[in-house]
Amino acid sequence: MYNEEKKYDAVDQFMESMPYIVKLSPPWNTYVKELFNILQGIRGISFDQMERVEGGYTQAIRVDDAKIYEALSAILPKVKKYGNVTLNIQLIPADGACAAPEPGYTPEEILGFFKEVFSINGLVTDTQLIHTVFGYDYYFVVCKKDIIQFFNDDITDLYGNANLTVEDTFRDVFTGADFYKSIIVNFSTEV
Repeated sequence: MYNEEKKYDAVDQFMESMPYIVKLSPPWNTYVKELFNILQGIRGISFDQMERVEGGYTQAIRVDDAKIYEALSAILPKVKKYGNVTLNIQLIPADGACAAPEPGYTPEEILGFFKEVFSINGLVTDTQLIHTVFGYDYYFVVCKKDIIQFFNDDITDLYGNANLTVEDTFRDVFTGADFYKSIIVNFSTEV
C-alpha cells in the first residue's frame, strides 16, 4: 500500500538537501536584466522597480542626459511581447520638457546613436555601413568582445547565471525597435 506521508517526507528531505530552490525567471525579467547590464556604467541612467500593470509589466528608466535620452528613445523598443504578457519600456527624461523624438532617422543616425550611447561604457567599438555592388546596404554595430553575466535563476548554468556575449545581448534587447521596420541593423563582435 502507498503511504502518502512518506511521499511528502521524501520531498521535504530532497528540498532541504538543495543549496537553493530552483525558481526560473520569466523572460521579461531576463530582458530587464539584459537591459540593465548593457546600460550599466552609463552615468545618469537609473532603473525604477518593475511595476505590474494590466496585461503585463512596465519598466521605467530615468535618463539625465538629453542626448542619451534621444538616442535611447530612437533605438530601444518601447514594447516587448512574451505570449500574452506585455513589457512596456518607459524612458523618463530628467528634464520633463524633453519630448520623445519622432521616428524617421537615417541609417547613419541610427548607427550614430548606438555609438553615442554605448561607446561610453565601451560595449560598442565601431559601426559600419557596407555598400554592396548589388545595391544593398548592410548596417553593423560592432560590439566589444566580452561576456555579460548575471544571476538569472537559469538552470542551464550550474551557478544559475545567464552567460551571453555582448552581441547576443544587443540582439535580444534591440530586436523589435521601431527603426527595424525599415532598417536592418546587424550586430557583430569585434575581431
